[in-house]
Amino acid sequence: MATKAPRSAEWLLGRGFTPLLPLANFVVRRAAAPVALLLSQPSGWFVRSWAEECGDVLDAVARRLTAAHGARPESWAWGGCGR
Repeated sequence: MATKAPRSAEWLLGRGFTPLLPLANFVVRRAAAPVALLLSQPSGWFVRSWAEECGDVLDAVARRLTAAHGARPESWAWGGCGR
């Protein structure tokens, strides 16, 4: 997203507008747009293939979760991270 919207990616991904609201729920309403892109996988969106880009993202997420919460995927469950 940062490549396509470099000045607004942070906001689109949920950055809050004030210290009192550090997270915004704007991203919740916009979930349909990235899902539609994942389903349609339009050509030319990335320099590399969709499979390569998505694979790299999933690898990065798995590395980050492993570093933060251990190597057991069950410990990565929604709501379980941060405990």
